[in-house]
Amino acid sequence: MKNTLAEKSVLMRFSAGLPGSSRKDARTTREIQSEKKLSADSGKYVKNLWPEDALKAVKQKQGEARAYHDKVTLPFGCKSDDDGVDAISGVGILPAALIAEYGDKMRQFKGQFDNLVETTFLADPRKWVDWAMNAHNGTFDAKNYPGCQVDASGVVQFDAEQFRTAMRKRFYLRTEPLPVPNASHFEESIRLMLGQDAESVDLRLADAEAEARREVLRRLIEPVRAMATKLAEQPKDGKESPIFRDSLVENLKDIAALAPALNITGDKDIDAMAKQVGALAQVDAEALRKSDETRKCTAEDAEALLKKLEGYKF
Repeated sequence: MKNTLAEKSVLMRFSAGLPGSSRKDARTTREIQSEKKLSADSGKYVKNLWPEDALKAVKQKQGEARAYHDKVTLPFGCKSDDDGVDAISGVGILPAALIAEYGDKMRQFKGQFDNLVETTFLADPRKWVDWAMNAHNGTFDAKNYPGCQVDASGVVQFDAEQFRTAMRKRFYLRTEPLPVPNASHFEESIRLMLGQDAESVDLRLADAEAEARREVLRRLIEPVRAMATKLAEQPKDGKESPIFRDSLVENLKDIAALAPALNITGDKDIDAMAKQVGALAQVDAEALRKSDETRKCTAEDAEALLKKLEGYKF
């Protein structure tokens, strides 16, 4: 079996982690159950370890990195609603044409992520302890905060550097490239990563190639459908035309530019469809808002292209 994926792509595993934001509190749970005369299985009390927005900026950057990974990779296997071997979460097929760009972007995301961890969460860790002491009142538990302990007189002692050292290990944003395997050279390290045996590798490769085509088509369809749907809407609230953002057009441009690189199987039909989506994206968003004629013609073009794309069968 020719391993097309191995020739034109690598597997890229994305993983990211954050420290937990909550802990179960057994003592408070028992107190509530006793006070309210609740059964032992009535529920559990869970306390927040820091304010809700403490990790907001870090989570947002982590989400941006994950979204970029998902954007430029294809699933290694099939999605849950398709027949075939299920795709592996966090593992995507990265086209060879995008490897250099991916590396640059992920190094940028990693640098920004690490900087946010230091400046927004670890710069003044004592404030999280002070917040918890106030918020949790008598239920504060120093064991939930590295470097924190209560001395014999009941005073909370805190070592900020110990907290930072322990917490840094819980923040991570990693990518790991791996060769696309096949049954003839299925190494133990790959088997452990994918969690399956050598006999099923060729089946996964066949599913992955078919799914790669379907996934690119899905990504081409999505913004075209969004445009066709939006332009078919009737104006609301006395407006002369439907309200939409420039992203209605920009999303078309993005996938039209990205699709040729994602087309790792070299399917000529996909390249042709990407060009048609790119042609639709040439319309000016402001012209769509201001011109009834432009909007009408573009709506017709979008609907026609949508039918063509949705009707295509691999």
